[in-house]
Amino acid sequence: MTSHSDDDFSSFLAQYAHDSNGNNRTAKDFYDLSLSLFCRFKNHGDLQALTNSLLAVQVAVFLNSHGGDVDRASCLQQLGVVLVSRFQRLGDSTDITLAISACEGAVELSSDDHPDKAERLSLLGSAFLNRFRRGDDLRDVARAILAGQRAIEITPDSDLGKTMYLSNCALAFQARYQRLGDLDDLTQAISLGQRAVELAPDHHPNKVNYLNNSAASLQMRFDRLGNLEDIEKAVDVVQKAVDLHPEGHVNSLSNLGLFLKKRFSRLSNLEDLTQSISATQRALDLLPDDHPNKPLILNNQGIAYRERYERLGNADDIAQAVSLGQQAVDLTPDDHPVQPRHLTNVGIAYRERFRLFGDTADLTRALDACQRSVSLTPDDHHLKATRLHSLGNVFSVRFDSLGDLEDLSQAIIAIRHATNLASDDEPDKATYCSNLSSALWERFERHDDSEDMEEAVFMAHRAVELTPDNHPNISARLNHLGIALLTRFNHADNPEDLAQAARALTRAVDVIPDDHPDKPSILNSLSTTLLKRFKLAGDEEDMKLAISTGQKSVTLAPVGRRTNAIFFHNLRHAHLLRYECFGDVQDLICSLSFGADALRLTLEGHPYRIVVLYGLGLVFRSSFWSTRDQTHLAGAIKMFEAASIDLSGSPSRRFQATVQCAELCMLPYPSPSPQLAFERMFTLIPLLVTLDRPLEKRFKDAAREIGAAVNLAAAYAISSGQPVLALEWLEAGRSIVWGQLFQFRSPIDELRTMHPECANEFQHIVRALQAPVSDVRHTRDIPDLEKEVHTRLQLVRKFDALLEDVRKLVGFEDFMRVPKLPKLNESLSGLDGPVVVINMHHSRCDALVVSPHSTVRLIPLPHLSLKLALSIHSKMTREFSRGRTAYSGDEDARGNSVRGTVPASKSEGLRRVLSCLWRTIVQPILVAIEDILCDFTFDRKPHVTWCPTGRLALLPLHAAGVYDGVHALNASDFIVSSYAPSLTALLRALKAGGIPTTTPRVICVSQVYSPSHPTLPPLPGVLKEAEVLQECFEDSVTCLQDGHGTVSEVLRSINDHSWIHLACHGVQDRDNPTNSGFLLHDRRLTLSDLMRQSKHGAEFAFLSACETATGDENIPDEAVHLVAGMLAVGYRGVVGTTWAIHDSDAPVVAAAFYTAMISGRRNREVGAAYTGAAYALDEAIVQLRRTVGEDSFTRWAPYVHFGL
Repeated sequence: MTSHSDDDFSSFLAQYAHDSNGNNRTAKDFYDLSLSLFCRFKNHGDLQALTNSLLAVQVAVFLNSHGGDVDRASCLQQLGVVLVSRFQRLGDSTDITLAISACEGAVELSSDDHPDKAERLSLLGSAFLNRFRRGDDLRDVARAILAGQRAIEITPDSDLGKTMYLSNCALAFQARYQRLGDLDDLTQAISLGQRAVELAPDHHPNKVNYLNNSAASLQMRFDRLGNLEDIEKAVDVVQKAVDLHPEGHVNSLSNLGLFLKKRFSRLSNLEDLTQSISATQRALDLLPDDHPNKPLILNNQGIAYRERYERLGNADDIAQAVSLGQQAVDLTPDDHPVQPRHLTNVGIAYRERFRLFGDTADLTRALDACQRSVSLTPDDHHLKATRLHSLGNVFSVRFDSLGDLEDLSQAIIAIRHATNLASDDEPDKATYCSNLSSALWERFERHDDSEDMEEAVFMAHRAVELTPDNHPNISARLNHLGIALLTRFNHADNPEDLAQAARALTRAVDVIPDDHPDKPSILNSLSTTLLKRFKLAGDEEDMKLAISTGQKSVTLAPVGRRTNAIFFHNLRHAHLLRYECFGDVQDLICSLSFGADALRLTLEGHPYRIVVLYGLGLVFRSSFWSTRDQTHLAGAIKMFEAASIDLSGSPSRRFQATVQCAELCMLPYPSPSPQLAFERMFTLIPLLVTLDRPLEKRFKDAAREIGAAVNLAAAYAISSGQPVLALEWLEAGRSIVWGQLFQFRSPIDELRTMHPECANEFQHIVRALQAPVSDVRHTRDIPDLEKEVHTRLQLVRKFDALLEDVRKLVGFEDFMRVPKLPKLNESLSGLDGPVVVINMHHSRCDALVVSPHSTVRLIPLPHLSLKLALSIHSKMTREFSRGRTAYSGDEDARGNSVRGTVPASKSEGLRRVLSCLWRTIVQPILVAIEDILCDFTFDRKPHVTWCPTGRLALLPLHAAGVYDGVHALNASDFIVSSYAPSLTALLRALKAGGIPTTTPRVICVSQVYSPSHPTLPPLPGVLKEAEVLQECFEDSVTCLQDGHGTVSEVLRSINDHSWIHLACHGVQDRDNPTNSGFLLHDRRLTLSDLMRQSKHGAEFAFLSACETATGDENIPDEAVHLVAGMLAVGYRGVVGTTWAIHDSDAPVVAAAFYTAMISGRRNREVGAAYTGAAYALDEAIVQLRRTVGEDSFTRWAPYVHFGL
């Protein structure tokens, strides 16, 4: 028996122990009294009546145990009824446990033919169900179903009591479905619930409950399968329940509100939402504050207000949503099964209020609520996916606000988990897929990881596949898929992506009505895609359709909306493209007009304004070339200049605008000087080398944009008589990423070391400014657009102020500025020969020569052109493509083992290439600097260091010459050649200095096999190289061969050795240069590994592997090869190869090279800071040429020296 206080029990006995005649009450009297008091509770909600009803039936049970005058099973049944009701009202778990015990006793005492057996079974099932709802024990819901099914089986349809048994059993199946998500359970619930409704007449006292329960099951199936018929029927069924109680029925009104809200979510009929809020409010008004259903109804009302806010944008609605949702959470204990639902919904409300007002406290509350919801939800719960998805969305919002990539990663993890948990028949899975795709695109835009791009496209496809054609979001998901495919086409150039994008967007346009606010943006996406396809295939029909589609987007968009700017901008682009293709001046006029409209509609300070300015500049430029009207030239310069100084624009677009402005100012027309534009361009370079992106992303983004622009600036400086400025500009723009690699630190890393709080604030602002421009196509709310502009301008002001503050800090005066070339007369004094920097531009080609004994000398190269350099490189590429791929163990026609791809030993094509390089570049330069070379000519050839730009960086200038027998003449006859990634890199190494040791300690790593890459062939020749080093250095060499040559062992030994000889396979990763490296016994020894290792006294490295100094033709100005990488790691001099080498040659070269190195040091022929490797390699190659023949230049020319 449930315990009561002595006062309660005494009071009860004093009131009810005797009847009106003063006689003692019997068990039957107390039983009847309990029934009467329970009716009072049911009719009036009198909680004291419920308490007294329980006391009465407990007395009846007690008296009955001593031979009372009432059936014991009936007493136990009544006890179960009262206890279940009190549990439902007060939530005391003891009550439901005792209720189950009483009901089990009643069932056990009832024979199968007893008329109350079925009722008692159903009551037992109801008790088990109530305990399951509180305790989440699946055994309880299983027992509830078994008891309910037994009650149904023994009851004929003619018995009206069967309706209650059917409905209760349906509720048990419904509850198990909600827990496990098994559709069979839901099907059973619907079937049983409908039978209960059909058997019960309208005057049945429980008909309203049966209608509500049946409608709830239909609503659940709608949530699961998205069948519109289910929610329509659910609304009709529950409306009938409402009609049966005109005075108001709480559950009916609450359910009507819920189902109308569900239908609104599907059909977007605002009247449904209005009626939903009204019905739910009526339900709340009827409920006392302590009613157990109050939190659930508060939660539903909060959701309705939130959805109305999302539709209408009324701040009062989101305030109500937060208030109601928080009340629901506060009234529900954490161990209640519905608490995770309430937490998720209030978390979403806080998230939306944060988006409106920007209070980060709301964002913290949202994240806390959603994380609690996920943690309280069992992994096998069918709503786990929904709650994970909500958590992921909050992480996404925090990423959008704070820019922390870890938040974006957490969002992807949560939403991906939700997507994996959800079955394909769940309608929300399409939403999960769509949002996962969007999050992956966000990360792809920052990391440029192709895996993110591929998964994003796949998820966009899945979202469309899982969305019914009549779903309101189908057009948005088709549009997202189309844009995703278009973006992938832009990266991978697969025409099939473009075709699929056009199909998806065409379908999106077809399924969305003209009056839908998103139609203009989808038309715009289709127009953009058709333009891309026109550029690819040249089909005029695509161009016509692109323009007509773009015109329709403008026509359908509300007149004067600022968000229409992108539609006008893209129409400008379409007409300009058609003009450039077909020459119709009317298109040029239209392009100017649409560009002006776009600019008029774009707010100053919006990050999209720079795109509009740049586009309009392109139109003015084309108009100038067409008409030679100088006012159009002035207009183009004005637009590009405005774009270049637009601080809210992306650094990349500002850089492009600055270059365009400078190019136009260089034209022979009255214009401003281009020098100011070029100076502005160089201030943008540090921002292009993005501070918080991975190295590989910085590398790709920056190098491709900067190279040609820097060559243009240098050509201008040279033309204007400023060769020193030209040299400074070339150095500022070349080897940008590798320049950072020399310290393996970015400027912000240095700042964080000394001023961490300042660095974190700076990085936060940079991330926010570098976030992708908001897509104005989906921004229909003008206040939101203006708010974004205001926020952006505040960020720009903060950035400028913080940058100024940082530059006031000691040691950070040049923070985020292009480094200036050191004073030449101070920094060049240690050079042992001239450095030749070659600049190429289509307007002119020149060499800039620096040496300790002269100022910068300009040498025009009139016979060299950009076109010729491209042609020479193309010829070399063809020679190697005609070569064959062979590896150690294979043999060429003469029986020599080779590694890599090698052309014929005496390639006529290469002979012509080397001759052309001699005539157009090397010979004219050597003639022009003969006096400088004489200053360095003592008892040996002078030393020249080459710093070529563009495609010249990929060509063998050191081997240039005429190879035709008696008239043979080549560079190595006159000079010793070295290379440097940049003059700055060379001077930095020179400044670091170091006295050459006569007995250096050497580590030799030789790998015949590469176990981590078993498909690679063996390299038996490396053993001979190891023997050569042992003979040359004896006790000063440490040989790590095969199994001893592990990454950990090499890194452990490297600090004790100033020289390193690597004879193994090398791997170049041109996408991520720091992942390039050498294949050792266990894994790849990467440049990142070496950078993290402190290398005191690192001096020289010999990379005896194929193609270790071969650059990337796509970004030749960045020295993307292992040799330059070793310089970045800290070695002052490095020898490598530009193409394949012969195994038989490698030991010969190594023996001659190290013999010369040791001799030069013993004879003190090596200058301070220099390694002597350039001269040693020259002697080694002389010996190899004598052995293999001078005309076998493919065997000796691959060897090159970089650095000092």
